[in-house]
Amino acid sequence: MKINLIFVVIALLNLNLLYSQSEELFPIGINIGFQYTKDNADKIILNGDSTCCPGEMNGDGNSINYGIFYQYHNPFNIDYLSLTIGLDYSNYSSLIFFDENEAININGEPFVGKIRHSIELKVHSIKPEIGLNYNLIPFFVQYKLSLEYIYQNNYTQKEEIILPIDRGVFEDTQQRTRNYNNSSINTLSLPISNQFIIGILINMRPNLLICPGLSFGYRTSILPNHKWDYLFYGINLNVKFIK
Repeated sequence: MKINLIFVVIALLNLNLLYSQSEELFPIGINIGFQYTKDNADKIILNGDSTCCPGEMNGDGNSINYGIFYQYHNPFNIDYLSLTIGLDYSNYSSLIFFDENEAININGEPFVGKIRHSIELKVHSIKPEIGLNYNLIPFFVQYKLSLEYIYQNNYTQKEEIILPIDRGVFEDTQQRTRNYNNSSINTLSLPISNQFIIGILINMRPNLLICPGLSFGYRTSILPNHKWDYLFYGINLNVKFIK
């Protein structure tokens, strides 16, 4: 992996595509990102409706964001250091669940069945952010701190028999699902995200600078009285313009 990265850098140097600090940039740029999330939640109660889940729920999700930023170059008289202020739109979706084993009877024979308690959530939000960027030519390291305002959300909550996969129903509903609810969360917090990005500066001449990178970080809970946070990792792309 390290050898391949070295070859990539050498190739970019030969093509004269790496950014030079002497080139002056416009202060406004574009940001695009995609992240995978590893979600973790406690025994959640949404809008007063319990999930009937006996344990913590875990799952996966993804988030895509894009926005604009304003970059202040050398704000503290430190070479290669810059400050950014930006605004992102984010679209996040996730599925968390807890699988509960339950002894059942099938055709007179004991069987260990499995019930899945799940919540699927979709969120649209706006994120003002501030960041510090340090160029280690041709690489860069960036830290971003953002506050997320969720203006739209929708969730689907249910219990479902997942084992056996082809038979069995709940006694009270005579169906394979129960406690189904589709709604939006009434009370949300303002989650805070801490994000680190490591990438490379590539000069797409004559006047375009692209900065692809790998990102990772942590976002605090979206719920004020319960835990639902996540770790995330993904890819990020900053686009800047050379004067």
